[in-house]
Amino acid sequence: MSNMAKVNEQVADALHIDSGVIEVSPHKSGVWGNILFEIEAPKCHLLYKEFLPFTAVEIAYNPPNITPEKRLKTSVSMQNFARNNVHVIGVEIPKVIVEFPRSFLMDYIEEGLDLKYFLDNGLKIYNPKALGEAIAEFHNSSVPKNDVIETNELLLYKIGIQYCTDLIDGLTDQHRKIYKQLYSELLNFDDSFVPIHGDFNGKNILIDQSGMLGIIDFEHSGMGKCVYDLSYFVAEVVIAAIIRPEKISYRQYIEKFLVAYVKKSKQLESELDSLWSHVAVQMLYRLTGPSAYAWTKYFSTENLDKINRIGVRMIGCNFVLSDISNELKILIEEL
Repeated sequence: MSNMAKVNEQVADALHIDSGVIEVSPHKSGVWGNILFEIEAPKCHLLYKEFLPFTAVEIAYNPPNITPEKRLKTSVSMQNFARNNVHVIGVEIPKVIVEFPRSFLMDYIEEGLDLKYFLDNGLKIYNPKALGEAIAEFHNSSVPKNDVIETNELLLYKIGIQYCTDLIDGLTDQHRKIYKQLYSELLNFDDSFVPIHGDFNGKNILIDQSGMLGIIDFEHSGMGKCVYDLSYFVAEVVIAAIIRPEKISYRQYIEKFLVAYVKKSKQLESELDSLWSHVAVQMLYRLTGPSAYAWTKYFSTENLDKINRIGVRMIGCNFVLSDISNELKILIEEL
């Protein structure tokens, strides 16, 4: 029996409907080897996500052997947690409908394209204020202490490879010292730790035809520093602004997103002092990390060099919210 046929039977049984009225079609998946299917049935449109053992898939990473069951538990628990705590008009966290041993069904975001697609094609991106408020509400949430939320080995693994300097060109000894400080900052568990998405990038932010945003994929979620989520996302928009300098709206999007975040957040503004340095790390990681082919390898050599130069230049720069517009202009424009 094929995978699609098995999924069809599983969904039919869970929803108590005839398998003959269900349409199952493959859906584009990410870089971690999970399987996705789009499910269409009378009165419902769903996404099916199955977690496979890392040993059973070919991926560019060498992650710790976290079981599919544990990754599923984290993903579903944190998506439900986010849905219960984020209430911002213009932002949706899809509802989890059914949970299976290694997979789950959630509401499908109709006609949704990921934000990275918009950035790569120079298109308008929507609702920076709502997105900033939504991630602030998530970070503001009070978390019941449990192992699922407090510890995520996958998140720790990813931070480790993102903050490795081995493959990055143009770094001085001082840059490497700052990298170590930034890495220590993210791992220094203290009262400033909050629930974080852990994979808050443009591929996990969907935009539908009305401009409504959807946030998905909580597999890497856990407790951490708010600056990690913010830098992960902002780096992507900075890269787009570098490649398309004529798109002043991308710089404005970053400013509106961060201003909205700080206004809504319970975190001290000092928590973001190192933001530009973390953004630089995320930019350079997208050029050299295991999944660079999925992020930037289709950019021109000229643009890749420009991203690298500006990323290296940003390391060690302090973030000042009141001067963010001027900071972005100075940081992003070529000297």
